[in-house]
Amino acid sequence: MKLKERLSVYINRLKKKKLKLTGYTYCAENHRGWGNRIGFTSTEVKPGLYKSKANGHLDRIPEEGDLIEAKVESGKVGQFYVTNVRRAHDPPDLWFSDLLFYGYKEEPK
Repeated sequence: MKLKERLSVYINRLKKKKLKLTGYTYCAENHRGWGNRIGFTSTEVKPGLYKSKANGHLDRIPEEGDLIEAKVESGKVGQFYVTNVRRAHDPPDLWFSDLLFYGYKEEPK
C-alpha cells in the first residue's frame, strides 16, 4: 500500500472514532420501490475524504449517525455515515442527506 493510501486509511480511522453511530443501518438494495427508495445523487472524492449525497422516501427518515450500505463499483459493500438530514414537507416522507464514506462492510472497524 502506498504512503498516500495508508495516510488516507489512517485519517478515516481517526474520523470514525469521532463519529457517533445510532445503531441503525439501511441497506440501499432493499429500498428500490415506489415510496420506499434510497438513491445517491452526487459524490465528491478528495484525498482522505469521500463525500456523497442521498435522498429517498422512507417510513423512518434517516437520522444523523445512521449508516447506509450500498454496493460500490469495486463490488464491495460501502458504508456511508449520515451527517445531515433535511426533510421535505411535501411529501412528508421525502428526505435529503449528506454522507461521509465510513468504510467497507468487510473491513474490521
